[in-house]
Amino acid sequence: NVWSPEQGLAYALQKPDLEDKVKSLVMLVDYLPENLKQQALSEALAAARHIQDEWRRAEVLSALAEKFPELLPEALAAARQIQDKQGRAEVLSALTDKFPELLPEALAAARQIWHEGYYTQVLSALVDKLIPELLPEALVAAQQIWNERYRAQVLTALADQLTPELLPEALVAAQQIWNERYRAQ
Repeated sequence: NVWSPEQGLAYALQKPDLEDKVKSLVMLVDYLPENLKQQALSEALAAARHIQDEWRRAEVLSALAEKFPELLPEALAAARQIQDKQGRAEVLSALTDKFPELLPEALAAARQIWHEGYYTQVLSALVDKLIPELLPEALVAAQQIWNERYRAQVLTALADQLTPELLPEALVAAQQIWNERYRAQ
């Protein structure tokens, strides 16, 4: 109650850093009267679109989509345009929290990551969110990990999610790990 909604909006619009501007506008929108909400949303969206770093732009658009689901198509388009495979997979993975229908696409994006450490991080983060239909694909993805430590990490993350039909296959994959410590894990 120090500033009027109009003053708060004017202040937020003057922020030079685009990410700060978007965050301020998103936080402010719940306190604005209906006639200013659309302006704040439009300005936040415009600022997000002008963020140069594609990863940050996609993350900011994803955050906007969580608050304003009508922006999901734009957030998805931005995420899909990320050239960095890890970044694309991480942003898609984050979007699956609110939009589970993106799980197949996030899993496919994760499988395109060539660095096994990053691949393991993203795949492990997706495991708890996977629907039963995607578990066989995740198990195959885990089996294809060359590094035994990372393979054990993903198999361990998958263990609680696997259906009885997939457990024997997972056990065979675990038994193929030569390192005793990782195999025991």
